[in-house]
Amino acid sequence: MSDTKKSSSSSVALVWLTVFLGWSVTTLDLQIVSFVQAPMAKSLHVSTGSVGNAFFLYAVGLGVGAIVLGYFSDIFVGRKRAFMYGILGTVIMTGLTGFVQNAPELLVVRFFAGLFSGGEWAMGLAMLSEFAPTKRRSLLLAGTQAGVGVGYGLANVFAQTFAAPTALGWRWAYFGSFAFAAIAYLVRLRLRESPQWTRINQMRDHAAGEVTQGLRAVFAKKQIRYTAIALIIGFLIGAPQGGWDFSYPAWYAHGGVTGHPIPAVSGNTITYAYEIALVVSTVFGGWFMDKVSAKWMLPFVWIAVPFTILIWRAPFSEGVFPVSSYLFIAGFFRQLGWSVTAAYLVLLFPTRIRGVGMGLTVLAEWMFGYGASAYWGTHLVSAGDWNTFWLLEVILLALIPIPMVLAGVETKGRKLDFQEDESLVAAAGEPADAAPVVASQAGSPQAGLTELHEPSQSDLPEPSGGSDSPGGEASGGSLAHA
Repeated sequence: MSDTKKSSSSSVALVWLTVFLGWSVTTLDLQIVSFVQAPMAKSLHVSTGSVGNAFFLYAVGLGVGAIVLGYFSDIFVGRKRAFMYGILGTVIMTGLTGFVQNAPELLVVRFFAGLFSGGEWAMGLAMLSEFAPTKRRSLLLAGTQAGVGVGYGLANVFAQTFAAPTALGWRWAYFGSFAFAAIAYLVRLRLRESPQWTRINQMRDHAAGEVTQGLRAVFAKKQIRYTAIALIIGFLIGAPQGGWDFSYPAWYAHGGVTGHPIPAVSGNTITYAYEIALVVSTVFGGWFMDKVSAKWMLPFVWIAVPFTILIWRAPFSEGVFPVSSYLFIAGFFRQLGWSVTAAYLVLLFPTRIRGVGMGLTVLAEWMFGYGASAYWGTHLVSAGDWNTFWLLEVILLALIPIPMVLAGVETKGRKLDFQEDESLVAAAGEPADAAPVVASQAGSPQAGLTELHEPSQSDLPEPSGGSDSPGGEASGGSLAHA
């Protein structure tokens, strides 16, 4: 293997690791509360419903932070700096959560924790998509979701060890999360800027007006279909998840439909089946989207529906293996929706608007989908209305694949900025599968852009090239068409 190839592979590996750790950190920070909600509520002298309100505000902050940092990453600060700001803010707010003394402090700190985590999630996926080689892109992007399983698992471990009611208390779960987040931040210090973003930034500097960005560009005529797909599917993926995340450990502690937990087995111990399922699911999801189809991944979520009904209706007297198996299978197939978030939705926006586009997607998915679910889910569970909770979960899961089946586009094997290529090809009157058209007439603004197709080595962590080189699919020509 050549030194250049080794350098390229190591750059991709480093970005993947930082995104994976980012998902682990933010999921740990998010999920701790579902395991320690009872001692937290008792310590702060509030109801578990009030703790659920903090969970809801976290989701609201996720949406706001994603769109703010996404917009600034496109136009001003770049991917790397926005990504660093996200994890730094998450580190600080996670630590501060361990010090809150009352409900108002909890609400404020958790909102800002979500604000930074939203930028973290959106920018991580945007950045990795701009480094990843085409033939392994979905596996790399979806594979970062394994960090979600790690985050869930660590939250569970923390809750059952030093954060248990008989040990040092719930605050230490957040202090432990703070330490883990700080390590993730240190790993990111070696990151380099996205090569795709560098090209767009140079285009903008050399040819003002040729690169359209911002919210108006996200809703431009030739982009609107992709934007609509991302927002609708993102919302539906998030819609059942907030209530689930906050409440599923409580269901197993409660003892299921009969209210009788499995003797000698902790409800939290059973939930490890779900956390393992998340890791396995993301690997399968990425492989399937790379090798078979990205569009037809989402219908697999329908398999989660009957197993979610079994989680709801099957008595725990069946024993540990059947009960944990239902959870594993339901978790495996519902997690495939989040693989689509990571490896499909991010590709629906070209590089020049990927930050703000993913910000809007996170806003739809987390603030309006996940956040609403966190609100109604926690309040239904606090009121003991488990039947309504599970009925809504089943209905919302069944809705997720429908828009993809009806209107989704295939992204398997396509170039990173395929929307730009298509608009340039259409403008030139070429066939849809023709190579991208690059204007090169002397004296035209596009002539200057053509020279930027190969930035200097000092600007890029790896060279551009064919479809197997990280980020090697930049298109030339004006980007104002899309």
